[in-house]
This record gives sequence, structure tokens and C-alpha cells, in this order.
Amino acid sequence: SSSSLPSSPLSLSTSDPKGQAMMFGHHEDKVIAKLLSITHQHQHSSSSSSKKGKMADRRKLVTMAVEDFNMLLERAHLSEIEVAFMKEWRRRGKNKTAAQVARKRKREELGVLDTEVQGLRSQHGQLQRKIESLTSSLASLKSRAMEEEEQVYRQYSLRHSTPVSRQTHSIHVVSGQLMLVPRDTSRVLLARS
Repeated sequence: SSSSLPSSPLSLSTSDPKGQAMMFGHHEDKVIAKLLSITHQHQHSSSSSSKKGKMADRRKLVTMAVEDFNMLLERAHLSEIEVAFMKEWRRRGKNKTAAQVARKRKREELGVLDTEVQGLRSQHGQLQRKIESLTSSLASLKSRAMEEEEQVYRQYSLRHSTPVSRQTHSIHVVSGQLMLVPRDTSRVLLARS
């Protein structure tokens, strides 16, 4: 895509050997075409006339090895200002490409982190539901245990005509037998006797 290269025309303010400021940019396409024609002659291939082909060729100038690019500049017999412009044009193109790669990598990393966050949120929701379920089960078991305790106290009280309750006795299981232990004395009552 055309966004991977410096836009045209690109102005580069520099000085010629006599110290006069010069602007370069309107001449860009001619210089690039000259470099590309040398590249195509060297590769024995015809240049593409399509816009996509031209952009691919321009991208090639930006991405080629610096030694190859410098040799290409020498073969093109460019002026000092043209060489300076082309080096600046290539540098900006490389910077733009590097920035695009960095932005793409950052987007991918953010995508991975976003996926991880969504996974953790989902896991948190599942754990929260599990906690609620376990809390509900625990409350149900406690309620059932208290009902069974009350039943033990009632049955003992009826069988032995001795009133017992949670306030007066605690229930213990010893060797598979329920024992009622008074809270204020050491006397132990067998609940199932």
C-alpha cells in the first residue's frame, strides 16, 4: 500500500555546493524512475506500469540492502542534491515502515492481552458462580445439621424425660456413637442409649 512509503512530492530543504538553498520534491518521480530503470536493467525485467507495481518497486528501493542502494545511486550518476534527497527519502521510508511494523506488533500484543483479559474475566465469573454455589451448599448443610441436632436433642429429651438443648449440651461423635456433653459439668450422656 502507498502508506508504506514517503508521500510524493516530498520536499527536502538542503544546500548545493555553492550554499544556495534548494527544494527537491517535484523531481522525485524522475529520480526514482531512473533508479528503478537501472534496477530493472540489472534484473533483466520490465517495469510494471500499474500503480501497485510502482509501489512495490518503490518499496523495493526502501527495503534493499544499503550497499545495493548505494551502488544503485552511483550507477545512476545523480547530483549531490539528488543523492542526498534519495538517502533522506529512503530513510523516511524505512522509518515509516518500522513505525507501521511497531504499530502492527503493538496491536497484536494488545489483541493478545485483550484475549487474556477476557479469559480472566470469564474465569473470574465462573469462580464467582462457584463460590456462590458453594456458599449456598454450605448454608444448606449448616441448616440441615442444625435440624438434625435439634432432632437429637428432642429425641433424647423424650426418651429420657430430661430436657436437653444446644444451650445445655453439645453433641460429639465418639467411636461412631453420638454423645451429649453437658456444657457446665463433666457428665456425658449417650444420645442413642
